[in-house]
Amino acid sequence: MIPPLAPLRTVMSALRSHGIEAAIGGSGLLLGLGLTDTVNDWDLTCDAPWEQVEQALRGLPALGAPCGDSHYRSSYRLAIPIDGVTIDLMGRFSIETEAGVCHLPTIACGCLEPDLPTGSPDVWAVAYRLMGRHAKADKLFAYVQEHGGRPDVVEYLLRQPLPAGVRAELAAAR
Repeated sequence: MIPPLAPLRTVMSALRSHGIEAAIGGSGLLLGLGLTDTVNDWDLTCDAPWEQVEQALRGLPALGAPCGDSHYRSSYRLAIPIDGVTIDLMGRFSIETEAGVCHLPTIACGCLEPDLPTGSPDVWAVAYRLMGRHAKADKLFAYVQEHGGRPDVVEYLLRQPLPAGVRAELAAAR
């Protein structure tokens, strides 16, 4: 199952019209890389401040959700339901680790379709590992190892407070 792209395009267009770079992550990224054929919802990240995002999404049915639930420490999280499809938008996507709060930046590295940028496989491999979603992390780390990671992204992530095992796995995948 893959949700329709039209609601995703609506949100991406609204963000882009306000100069906000966003990227598809989660299962949408896996789909774009050919690593899955199932997407339950669309996950987006951006690093723009809340005020700018709020302005961009004015008129869309955005529902705020807690950011400090579990180990998530993003600046904000929104669920945007459009035509039966939910787009989850995480601002300044971050996860708390035993070593501190790890910021997982929005870095567009590919495209699901020409107007739908996808995030960094390096970033999402680490994110999924920190979330405990190991099957998805394994797929992404294997992808990064086979295709090579982006050195600038890997170096950024290695400066983040990562658990030793994740740090070693990331360093080995480059």
